[in-house]
Amino acid sequence: MRGLASILIVLAAAVAVISIAGVFNAQKERSLETSLYALELERAYYTKLDFKHSVMLALAAGAEGGETREEKAMGASKKLADLAQYLKQTKNAELWCGVVSSPELEQLPRKISEAKKPLICKTCWDADKKTVFVKTFPEKKAWSSFKCLSFIDIDTVAGKVGVSKGGLSITQDPELAVEQYSGKFVFGVSYYDEVTGIGSVAIIPEGTWVDYE
Repeated sequence: MRGLASILIVLAAAVAVISIAGVFNAQKERSLETSLYALELERAYYTKLDFKHSVMLALAAGAEGGETREEKAMGASKKLADLAQYLKQTKNAELWCGVVSSPELEQLPRKISEAKKPLICKTCWDADKKTVFVKTFPEKKAWSSFKCLSFIDIDTVAGKVGVSKGGLSITQDPELAVEQYSGKFVFGVSYYDEVTGIGSVAIIPEGTWVDYE
């Protein structure tokens, strides 16, 4: 009986040790998962910063050339179109301009994660999309340029280029003249990270300016 009792005590102790080990391993796994998720979020955060920085550099570089406000804005839109093509080909990302509401911006990262590819909003256009503008003031004039030209403004006095509804005075885009009241004018980069499965959107909002001189 004494031998049996000893065996039962040993078995009970073993079960307790196994249970404690199981709890410890579960906690360890949860801690590891939390740490990995935190790293994934940090990766997404710095990726967004890189995209924003790239867009602002492109705007500034494009606005350096040209003499007039219109020429500088067109140069900036061309640089953004070049950047858009580069991001598509190398980063699985879409650079776009658009008129967006706050709820739509909040939902876009989730939609990108679900679709497993970069998406853009409803009233948005790829930065390399071309269109024909017809200007009626001060004289009638039609020309082909990038749709996102309507989102770029130039302050020639301060030497700055920015995201602004002021770009509409250059293009007189009738489509955006209506849409400007339904949301914010923004540039954005939609990105799907195949490693982490996280969709993210870097936003350069209306009112963001950068020096080009």
